[in-house]
Amino acid sequence: MDDPQKKIDVLLVDDDPTEYEIIRFKLSDVDSHEVSIDYVSTLEDAISKVSERNYNIVLMDNMLLPHQDFRQTVPEIRKARYIGPIGIISSDISGGYFQAFGEYGADFRMAKQEIDARSLRYIFNEYTRDNSVPFDEIA
Repeated sequence: MDDPQKKIDVLLVDDDPTEYEIIRFKLSDVDSHEVSIDYVSTLEDAISKVSERNYNIVLMDNMLLPHQDFRQTVPEIRKARYIGPIGIISSDISGGYFQAFGEYGADFRMAKQEIDARSLRYIFNEYTRDNSVPFDEIA
């Protein structure tokens, strides 16, 4: 008997609509969860969305203009009382300030080129507290 897939509601915050299409396509390959994705392009819209709906996870682009980076945006999401996991996604995570992501309320960081079905399954299992899939089955 197959277990029902866990439903995961994702909010993607990225000012580039092409990134939404790419990530939405990659999410369609995740077979371990039933994934629903909402997309917004501004911090203000993200704050509005998290106050309206209980997302399992927020994926947030590092650079959302006019803000400098996640050090300004993630605390604003936390001030909106979102307590779920927030992942910072960026084309380049080599900057030293990325090491301090937890100090600003983020739970993880990830390069956009690392996003695929396998990494998303891992993130969903790890950060949504669904540990029903043994780690060796994730590979």
